[in-house]
Amino acid sequence: MKAELAELYRHNTWANVILVDFCAALPSEHAEARTAGTYGPPRDTLWHIAANECGYLSMWGEQIGPPPGAETSFPGWDALRERFAAAGDAFVRIASRLQPDDVLRGEFQGRPYEMPAVVPLMQAINHGTEHRAHVVTTLSARGVETPTLDAWTYWQQAAAGGP
Repeated sequence: MKAELAELYRHNTWANVILVDFCAALPSEHAEARTAGTYGPPRDTLWHIAANECGYLSMWGEQIGPPPGAETSFPGWDALRERFAAAGDAFVRIASRLQPDDVLRGEFQGRPYEMPAVVPLMQAINHGTEHRAHVVTTLSARGVETPTLDAWTYWQQAAAGGP
C-alpha cells in the first residue's frame, strides 16, 4: 500500500507542476485574475498551495524552503515549480515509509497536538485538489482552456513514458 500512497503524491506533484507551467505561459492578466468564490488569483493560489505543502512537511521535520510563514510574496514561477518538485519528492519519501501507527506530535499556535501521521498527508492532497480547482475555475471563467489534471490523464501520460 505504501507504493500506492506514494503514487498519490506523484500525481499531486504532477498536477501542481503542470498548472504552474501552464500559468507561467499565460499573459499576466490571467495569472492575476480574480473570480468570486475562489481563493484568489491563480498565481497567489498556487503559491498558497506550495506554502502549505511546505508547512505540512515541516510537521515531519522536512524543511523545504524558508520556514512556514516566512515568505509572503510570490517567488516567481521557476521558484514555485522548484518548490513543488522538492515538496513532492519529500511527500513520496514520507509516504513510502509511513507506518499505520505513526503519530506526529508538536506545537501549533502555542498549543500541543498529537495526531495520526497520515492526517497532514491527507490534507496535502485535499488542499491541493481544492485549490487547483479554484485556479481552473478562474481561468475557465476568462475563456482559457486549461490542462486536464485528473488521474486518467496522469496515467495516460505515465503509460506513454511521462510524467
